[in-house]
Amino acid sequence: MPSTAQSLETELGELEFRGLRVEESWSDDAPYVVLPLFTTFSLLIVAVTRLTYGDWATAWTVGCFFVGLVPVLMLWVNKRLS
Repeated sequence: MPSTAQSLETELGELEFRGLRVEESWSDDAPYVVLPLFTTFSLLIVAVTRLTYGDWATAWTVGCFFVGLVPVLMLWVNKRLS
């Protein structure tokens, strides 16, 4: 009688591997374009605010305000359009 380790190896060795398919391509879908642009825009707002006011705390507060404002504006636009 084979040991437990040998029976496990035999069972794993008998598994059929079907493989993986990986595709790399650039997609022009909206989330792939809008999210990087929004991230860049948010960091740009923080940088400009830092240069304007000279304080990182104020800069990050302004950046967080605009990040929080976006979902509110999206809800407002969706409500107006529907």
